[in-house]
Amino acid sequence: MGFQAEATSAGDSEAEGEEMGRGRLAFAAAVVSCLLAACGSGGGEAAPTPSEGGGTATSAATTSSVNAMTTSGDLPSTTLAPETTVATTVAVPVTPAPTAAPPPPPVVTAAPTTAPRAQCIAAFDPPADAANLKATYADVDADGRIDVLWLYDAADGTHLQVRTGRGATDNVILGYGTGAVAVGSGQVDLAMGSADPGTPQEILAVTSAGDARRLVGVYGFAIATGCLQSFTFDQGNPFVYLISRQGALSGLRCVNDGVNGHLESFTASPAAGDAFTTTHQVFGRQDKTRRLVPVSYDSGTLPAPADPAALALGSDITGCSLSQPAF
Repeated sequence: MGFQAEATSAGDSEAEGEEMGRGRLAFAAAVVSCLLAACGSGGGEAAPTPSEGGGTATSAATTSSVNAMTTSGDLPSTTLAPETTVATTVAVPVTPAPTAAPPPPPVVTAAPTTAPRAQCIAAFDPPADAANLKATYADVDADGRIDVLWLYDAADGTHLQVRTGRGATDNVILGYGTGAVAVGSGQVDLAMGSADPGTPQEILAVTSAGDARRLVGVYGFAIATGCLQSFTFDQGNPFVYLISRQGALSGLRCVNDGVNGHLESFTASPAAGDAFTTTHQVFGRQDKTRRLVPVSYDSGTLPAPADPAALALGSDITGCSLSQPAF
C-alpha cells in the first residue's frame, strides 16, 4: 500500500508536471500571439506585464508613449517643428515730405546771385566808413589757420567780407534785410567718414527785418576760387531763413556733435485754444552741391506756456557762434 501510494503520488506529480508544462507552453504561445498582434497592428496597447502577485497588470500607455523612466539618451533623435507664432508688426519710422513751404523770401531790390564766381579778390579790410561793423573768426577753408569774417553796412547795402589766414579775400552784397545784425559760423554739412565730410566751417550772415524779425543767410568759401558762395534751398533759391518772434514764431539752430554738423529749424504757429502747431526740420547737404534740403520733418502741437518769454526762447539763432546776439 505504501508503494502504491508513492506510485500514485509520483503519477500525480508527473501529471501535474505535464499539466504545468502545457500551461507554460500555452502562456508562451499567448504572449507570442499578443506580441505578433501588437506588431501587426502598428503598436497598440502594451502587452500585459506580470505583476508581483503573479497576475498581469495592463499598461495604460497609449500609442508611441515613452516610459517616464527613459533617459534623454534613450530617446530617439527627433526634430520638432517650430512653433507657429504671430508675426510682430514693427512700425518703421517714415519721414513724411515737408508740407510747410520754406520761409517766405525777403523783399529785395535785386535777388542775390547764387551763380559761382571765378577768382575773387577784395580789399584786405573793410572800408573805413563801414557802419554797424560786426566781426568774428572761423576756419572757412579748413587749413587750420584763423580766418576773419566781417558784416557791415555801406551805401549800397549790407556786405559780407572774408579774409583767410593765407590772404584770400572776397566781399559780397547780401541783398536781403535792412542792416547788419551779426555774423557767425557753424557746420551745416559736416559728415565725418564720408568722401566729402564738409570740414570747412560755413558762414551765417544775420540782417534785420524789423524789431522782432531776422533773416539768416548761409555762405560757404570756395577754396578753389577764393569766392564766397551762397547755399540754396532745394528749389535753388538762396538759403535765407526768417527768424520771427511775432505771429508765426521761428528759430534756427546749428547742431554739431563732432561727427555730424547741420542746421535745424523750428516754427510754432498760433492755433485754436491758445496752442501752437509746431514743425521741426533737419537740413542736410544734397550730394556735393551747396543745396540744403530737408532730410527729416515732424510736426506736433504745443500748449501756450504761462510765460510768453519762454516760448520766445525758441525764436532765436542758437549754436552758431554769432558775433553778438541776434535780438
